[in-house]
Amino acid sequence: MTKTELIHKLSNAIAEQEGFFVTEAQAKARGIRYPTRAQISANPGNLRVWKDANGRLYPITSGYVDFVAWAAAKFPGASHEEISRRALDEGWLGAGRGGALGTPCRMAVARPSDSRVAPTRAPSVVPPS
Repeated sequence: MTKTELIHKLSNAIAEQEGFFVTEAQAKARGIRYPTRAQISANPGNLRVWKDANGRLYPITSGYVDFVAWAAAKFPGASHEEISRRALDEGWLGAGRGGALGTPCRMAVARPSDSRVAPTRAPSVVPPS
């Protein structure tokens, strides 16, 4: 498995755990709020702090980066659908960051020192036997 594949798998696992892909029925079965915080803010990793490509902090709502608030401020007057699309592009697809990693969630996995999702000690990855 390549580093990029590992980062992709880890970031998708984080998004899954944070409820980014949860349906209303799944949320009800799990006893969690729907839509989830990750869905509301288009923040699949529930990142607490993140900067754009120019080093500016994204807006924070209830302690988490809010890509919807970013899109609403960046594209005033845009429709709800357009704001949602732009927020998802920025938060999940990482349109503003580009590169092989793509999304802020994937970049946080690859470079945990850049965000507050970093563990207090380096994680260990044990290859399967």
